Amino acid sequence: MTDHSAEIAALDKAIATGATRVRYDNGREVEYDSFERLLARRRFLIGLQENPQSTSLPRRSALAAFDRGDC
Repeated sequence: MTDHSAEIAALDKAIATGATRVRYDNGREVEYDSFERLLARRRFLIGLQENPQSTSLPRRSALAAFDRGDC
């Protein structure tokens, strides 16, 4: 099991300051394209911490509707 607590802490620090650029302890730096993406990354890592067997994001579903316009 990989410990993601350092990455989560770095994300928390960025969230607290409103930044979208995160610098990790190993020197790696990531610029997220939106604050929502940064929050999604944090949720994903927390999910991995809570359930290490889960390696995917939550599933989403959508319903498509089509209208041919001939009715």
